[in-house]
Amino acid sequence: EINDWKWLMSNPRARRLVWRLLERTGIYRSSMTGNSFTFFKEGERNVGLFIQATLVEHCPEDYAKMLTEQKDYVK
Repeated sequence: EINDWKWLMSNPRARRLVWRLLERTGIYRSSMTGNSFTFFKEGERNVGLFIQATLVEHCPEDYAKMLTEQKDYVK
């Protein structure tokens, strides 16, 4: 599985996809809604945090590259 993550993150197109998935999971924003929808959003966020932790542990260089590429893409 670790080698699969490394393979995935070695490709610029895949890094863009992973970035969009991480954004979708809400790891970069609050999940608090003030109602029970918070629980759903926390579930999504938990998946994103798992992916992020895996990337940071096993492919930190490619994770950092993804962050830099995203910053460049937004400009």
